[in-house]
Amino acid sequence: MIVLIYQTSIVMKKYLPLPMTLILCFITYCGIAQKDYQDEEIIVSSKQVKIYGSLMTPNDKTKTAALIIAGSGPTDRNGNSKFTQTNCLLQLADALAAHNIASLRYDKRGIGRSSFNMIDENMLRFDQFVDDAVAGIEFLKKKKYTHIIVIGHSQGALVGTIAVQKKKVSALITLGGTGKSGDKLLEKQLRAMPQQEVVNQAIPILNLLQSGKEATNIPIYLRPFFRPSIQPFLISWFQYEPKAEIKKVSIPILIVAGKKDLQIPVSDARMLHEANKSSKLVIISKMNHVLKDVGGDVKENKASYSDPSIPISRELIKAISLFISNATT
Repeated sequence: MIVLIYQTSIVMKKYLPLPMTLILCFITYCGIAQKDYQDEEIIVSSKQVKIYGSLMTPNDKTKTAALIIAGSGPTDRNGNSKFTQTNCLLQLADALAAHNIASLRYDKRGIGRSSFNMIDENMLRFDQFVDDAVAGIEFLKKKKYTHIIVIGHSQGALVGTIAVQKKKVSALITLGGTGKSGDKLLEKQLRAMPQQEVVNQAIPILNLLQSGKEATNIPIYLRPFFRPSIQPFLISWFQYEPKAEIKKVSIPILIVAGKKDLQIPVSDARMLHEANKSSKLVIISKMNHVLKDVGGDVKENKASYSDPSIPISRELIKAISLFISNATT
């Protein structure tokens, strides 16, 4: 997970949909029978905030739907941002539809079409992301889906883990989720910086935020991490320990990690699995953080972040579809 804290006033570019030929190629690649489906623009009301998303539904009647939750930073419903163009979440929705599973994916508040919900950055809290996920679950319940599966990617894994404690669903799937709290993630990134003086100044600030207190007199080179307007969000995020949260979940859980993930190591998935031993753990040897199969070359791995034509892992789709089938029968 690259922890990119974003200004909510930034309006992201609208995603460009995959050409139908690419979607069909993707379905063929995954060995999935072609299915017709609709991708409908919808609005979810989340405590007076409008969240825009897409409800993808197979033409075959289905009683099963997945809520897909995007990861950290300015990530939209399709898994894209200013920094990445992967279409990984759009491809996941396509694969689910091909398995006769509906799905709802949405632009995070302040991002994509949901950027109309302009709020001051200093008003943003992690719990608001949870509220939006809960609202997505409620939307699917109103659509009369019998089985709802929550799928969280990256930071969305923690969002989903908390959301399923607040609203009853059939199962939880985490993709590339961390086993560490947000402050530990940031600390790891900071300690990887070559300038030791910067690290020495950053760690005390991080520790202060973790204790629930805001920091003052932030050096300019640390403001991207700790600017005053983002500190309330960081404090709200740091209070959650992923291992403690997943331990509270009693529904079926699938934890998926990729050995080629440059951001979250497989050991984090094992942490989550150890915290809830009733969960199912799947490690995919060639999958990276954006759910694509890549070779051993780091350059190839990073290039997949800007190539939306690369399909998501076939093994991932197989694992998810089998798990959902077992969890809903």
